[in-house]
Amino acid sequence: MFKHLKVSSLIASVVKDKVQDLELSLGDQNDKFVLPHSFSSFESLTKLCLGLKFTLHIPNGIRFPSLKKLVVSEVTFADEMSVQQLFSGCLVLQELTIYDCDWENLERITVSISTLKELTIDFDYYSVDYDHHMKLMIH
Repeated sequence: MFKHLKVSSLIASVVKDKVQDLELSLGDQNDKFVLPHSFSSFESLTKLCLGLKFTLHIPNGIRFPSLKKLVVSEVTFADEMSVQQLFSGCLVLQELTIYDCDWENLERITVSISTLKELTIDFDYYSVDYDHHMKLMIH
């Protein structure tokens, strides 16, 4: 819990400074992490790299109004709703890269971002559970 408060505090201060490019590399795979709502007021952010070794929960209402590039790595998504909340909050996203993520909690992912120009998804061959079937829909 203490780590999450520190991260939330750090993000709140970065929001005030109107940072455009942010890279977060944090975590322990046994932790759960909820992306702070302070991201919703992050209007200056154009590039975000999330290297989070957490089970990541994305709350309702998270918006990235200026984000053009998103890189997500080493994340275990909590569920399909978290993935969809993340994608639907990226209003002008042009580049999306997802790699070394754990898909075990997901049955289906839909990528439907009308502004998207480049999509890269890298599945780690060794982390694939062949009994787990996940569908990826791209619109």
